[in-house]
Amino acid sequence: MVKMTRAYLSRLEDLLTEGGYVVRYERGNFKSGYCVLKDSRIILINNFLPLEGRITCVTELALHLPLETELLTDRSRKLLAQLKPGGPIPEIDFNATETQP
Repeated sequence: MVKMTRAYLSRLEDLLTEGGYVVRYERGNFKSGYCVLKDSRIILINNFLPLEGRITCVTELALHLPLETELLTDRSRKLLAQLKPGGPIPEIDFNATETQP
């Protein structure tokens, strides 16, 4: 499972930016938490969403919008492959210890 951090959100934003979109956070009353202006390739994300909501919106957009994949860096291509269903399975650290309550 992916950790919901600002660094992960930043990687997702970089993916969309490299794919040809501008990501902006604005106030809005968007039903889904985001708005896509297709003609100008601008993505507006509701500024009032918590971090998890922002990550969910950006992930959903990365999976459904047509991205210019030839412009993506290797890091962004790997991230996109991990997001897609049936993509590579994220690495699991079996040596990590978890404490059960």
